[in-house]
Amino acid sequence: MASNIEKLDHNEEKLTIQVSKEDFSQAMHKAYNKNKQYFNIPGFRKGKAPFPIVLNYYGESAFYEDAIDFVLDDAYKAALKEHDAKPFSQPEIDVEEIGMDKGVTFTARYALKPVVKLGDYKGLKAYRPSVEVEESEIDKQLDDKRLELARLVPVERPVAEGDFVVMDYKGTKDGVAFDGGSAEDHTLEIGSGQFIPGFEDGLIGHSAGEEFDLDLTFPEQYHSEDLAGQAVVFHVNLKEVKERQLPDLDDEFIKDISEDCDTVEAYKADLRKKLEEKRTTEADREFEEHLLDQIAKNSEYEMSHLLIHDEMHRLFNQQAQMMMYYGMRMEDYLRMMGMTRDQYMASLHEPAEHSLKKAYALEAIAEAEGLEATDEEIETEIANLATAYGMEKDKFAENMDEDQRQSLADQARLKKAAEILRSYSEATDEPPVEEEPETEAEEAEDQKVENQETQDAEAEPVEE
Repeated sequence: MASNIEKLDHNEEKLTIQVSKEDFSQAMHKAYNKNKQYFNIPGFRKGKAPFPIVLNYYGESAFYEDAIDFVLDDAYKAALKEHDAKPFSQPEIDVEEIGMDKGVTFTARYALKPVVKLGDYKGLKAYRPSVEVEESEIDKQLDDKRLELARLVPVERPVAEGDFVVMDYKGTKDGVAFDGGSAEDHTLEIGSGQFIPGFEDGLIGHSAGEEFDLDLTFPEQYHSEDLAGQAVVFHVNLKEVKERQLPDLDDEFIKDISEDCDTVEAYKADLRKKLEEKRTTEADREFEEHLLDQIAKNSEYEMSHLLIHDEMHRLFNQQAQMMMYYGMRMEDYLRMMGMTRDQYMASLHEPAEHSLKKAYALEAIAEAEGLEATDEEIETEIANLATAYGMEKDKFAENMDEDQRQSLADQARLKKAAEILRSYSEATDEPPVEEEPETEAEEAEDQKVENQETQDAEAEPVEE
């Protein structure tokens, strides 16, 4: 194997790696052995044709993909070691030459660690939200807990807002039932918004034992194209009407829901303390984000577009996962937003770049301050993570490898950097002013640039 390294613009490097024809021939034979049971050649039992016959029948290219997989990883790692290269991203691989008579030559282009010329990060001012907890917030948490433990009691009166109903229903369009439009003994809370507009309101005033029809129209932006904007009829058989009966808010109720408190007042004090702690953490985080926004703008970066494109893909997949959680496909979401996939990817360029700049600014602060995580701080991170997974700390630590431990050390180090940044800064109670929206001409120019840069990001598929 031979290789050379080349420094590229935008803080990137490229390795050119040549795998000898002898090594590639071995990889081709491995590819043959892996797949030979699938080859069906006249005159031979399936999987029994020798390599030269299969090669002549199907051609070399039938084995290239697997053969490259067999040689690429080891060749890439060996080249990195030879040149003491330190990639900061996954490589983009491009095969330049391939064949059993010449081996394979490929390039690996990757990002280097971003270079940050840190701007001012001391003496900054930024908005920090209030951590004050109102009494109404405590009362709401108590009401929510009472709602969780409420009983549903049948009532003999018409349906009202907040009631629960048990019903059969069947939806039809032009007299024909449609998928997902029917159910039996379905329980619905009136006011929950689970059904299309008009359905729940149409139940109000009816009583158990009644059967009736609801003439409704699906929203224009409904996720199912067959039903979007369509007029339908729901036939409803209302079986039961129930109301929620709340437990009394007294000391006995508190004893039932808490192991640490015996009275309403003690429980409210505990709620306040936990809310204040949560609010303080959130306020510190928002304060930190506003500070990093400023630092990202007044610092200079030499950063590969590969990192930005990776972050764009991460944000895209994050959104796709969120849509999946809500039962919607990403393509349906994009259609609802009136955007193509390319347009959505282009819209992610600026937030992706800004997010990375803030992250690398915090890393640069940690370096400037000479911060390192102590063993005690790493152990605290391990304990917190073990608790989150519901495991004992020692057992959790036993299953950690060195990379995972280093990741927690980096996390602890960045937390220290964030604490120092906040200590250097002044918090204000004045919310930040939103920036003026761009003019149409500015937006068009930005879109043109982002579309051009997004072409590289589109080179690899994004899982949806």
